[in-house]
Amino acid sequence: MGSSVTITNPIHPLYGQSVVVRQIRKVGQETKVTVESPLGGFLSLPARETDLWTQQASLTGRQNSLKHFQNKGWSNLW
Repeated sequence: MGSSVTITNPIHPLYGQSVVVRQIRKVGQETKVTVESPLGGFLSLPARETDLWTQQASLTGRQNSLKHFQNKGWSNLW
């Protein structure tokens, strides 16, 4: 897969670290990102606590961000 995000929540123990994305999904109104933990296993984080959307600054609108990740093989998006 190879895509990664940086954890941007300043109170998270992994703040500032880049982690590999395993899944992006919609849970109710919230977008969740499942990432590989550097300590082993997986973590599920709210997308707003990562730089997921700011990475897509060159794309306009939510649909373009969605298309970007679908093109990278993220077929299980909301």
